[in-house]
Amino acid sequence: MWMEKGKILIAVPTFENIKPQCFKSIYGLTNPKDFNLYFDYVKGYDCARARNEIAKLAIKHDFDYVLMVDSDVSVQKDALVKLLECETDIALGWYFKKRTRTDESVIFDFGKDYSNQR
Repeated sequence: MWMEKGKILIAVPTFENIKPQCFKSIYGLTNPKDFNLYFDYVKGYDCARARNEIAKLAIKHDFDYVLMVDSDVSVQKDALVKLLECETDIALGWYFKKRTRTDESVIFDFGKDYSNQR
């Protein structure tokens, strides 16, 4: 029996360019079984407007899911699989490392700064 695959839009809202590490991590994502992956980006808008344009695109082309990835973030290889395992209408991923002006990694947990704990 032939079953139609679901469609996942992976989109990057960006004001300028997509960082190479970001694109490489998207390219390296594990493709969940029974899904086709599509990539697009929206360039030149502020982040909120770019996200709205991505949402419109997803509705227009009848995507089952949308993954928005910021242009300076690398996603884990199994990010899509883990998000789909949530079995909910909306699932949010988060990244725990953000660079500071001193190039020191900082880990945040609900606003608590763990950077000074070693």
